Amino acid sequence: MCLKLAILCFTLLFWHPVMSFETPEVFAKPNQEAHCVATCNSFELQVGKKFYHIGSNLRANWYEAVHICRQMGGHLVNFESSMEIELLTGVVRSNEYWTSANTLQADNTYLSWTTGKPMPFMNWAAGEPSGSGECVQLIQGKLYNADCNTDKYYICQANIV
Repeated sequence: MCLKLAILCFTLLFWHPVMSFETPEVFAKPNQEAHCVATCNSFELQVGKKFYHIGSNLRANWYEAVHICRQMGGHLVNFESSMEIELLTGVVRSNEYWTSANTLQADNTYLSWTTGKPMPFMNWAAGEPSGSGECVQLIQGKLYNADCNTDKYYICQANIV
């Protein structure tokens, strides 16, 4: 065992100088976005390992909002805690914002469009879900279901992996 380890160390010691000393440009510069799923420059707000883009200049229906977020390299927001909702509610205007949650795949089961799994956290307003639509919007920290074809603002999210 000791002999094998010595041979391995000896090989690595002499193999290393044979390798090219040129470092590819990709590795030469530290890249702040190296571990970001999306082009992080499009996402102006960072909290922990998540980046957010608040789409408050353009209204879109839910399907268009999904497409816009994907073009940016992210997805519609997927709330994981009440703290996340509170944080974003403090940043956004008191308007209606699309989230990833919907019942398009299964009746009465709110799934994330991003993961296909049940939403990790739902902070429903009193009386919700009311059955008035298949998609979910955020209004002043509470979630409401709404018609997916209605134009609203949106929140895109990208994660650092």
